Amino acid sequence: MAARNRAPVLDWQKFTERGEPVAHVVVHHLRPGFVQPMHAHRFAEVFWCQTGGCNHMVNGQSMRFSEGTLVMLRPSDTHELRAGPDEECVYSLGSFPRAVYDRMRRLYEPDDPGFWGGRDPMPRTLTLTPGQREWFDAAFRGLARAPQDRLALDRFLLNLVY
Repeated sequence: MAARNRAPVLDWQKFTERGEPVAHVVVHHLRPGFVQPMHAHRFAEVFWCQTGGCNHMVNGQSMRFSEGTLVMLRPSDTHELRAGPDEECVYSLGSFPRAVYDRMRRLYEPDDPGFWGGRDPMPRTLTLTPGQREWFDAAFRGLARAPQDRLALDRFLLNLVY
């Protein structure tokens, strides 16, 4: 737990420098040897590996983040991504404010105690089937093109957890 206390914490308003009010959607490319240092957030994230892979250290545990892996990161999680010297990783990342995450938990966690990872020490992590990958990629691109409003984000998140 000590590592969590020392990790920088990203704030939503500072993280979304462009002032996006609802969601921040981006594709990242980790080049060989690149390290995205340990950090925490005051918002939630969902990200999935499109190609390649890297090591994902989350809440003190190391796991492989590879093609088809989807991670639903909670505001309480601390993590880093580390590409090996001979590996690259391309992943899609969607972030949204804690208020949206909290509202969704209030609405849906009573019916699904594992919603977005629930109280488990690790965030919900899935290996997507080819069909799910195709859906997620299309939904993610749709969210990136959608107007910055709660309806677009809620539609994406509800379809994701459903």
